[in-house]
Amino acid sequence: MQEQRVERSTDLPLEQDDAWRAVAEPDELERWLAPEVELDLREGGGIVVREHGDERHGTVVEVEPPRRWVFQWDDGEGSTVEISVEPAHPGTRIHVVERSPAEALALAA
Repeated sequence: MQEQRVERSTDLPLEQDDAWRAVAEPDELERWLAPEVELDLREGGGIVVREHGDERHGTVVEVEPPRRWVFQWDDGEGSTVEISVEPAHPGTRIHVVERSPAEALALAA
């Protein structure tokens, strides 16, 4: 089955460390990802996202602070989400990519 892919990027007027906090701390993730986020940001740690009465669970598979982290949704679809932070002039670019062998992608909704 062909890989499905959704990408989103935004440039922010932030230093890389501040941008990393925006993508790596639950209270910051709740500002843009979902209203409720629990995160144990270490390989093998968990992520729980609650929105609109739904709850999704995932497992953190890679962490490279302050550059990127990757998690896989635990829903059997095999979908992974990579969140990266990279320098952009001026400021920092946050790049989110969700890849899935399945047809449904959370970021596409």
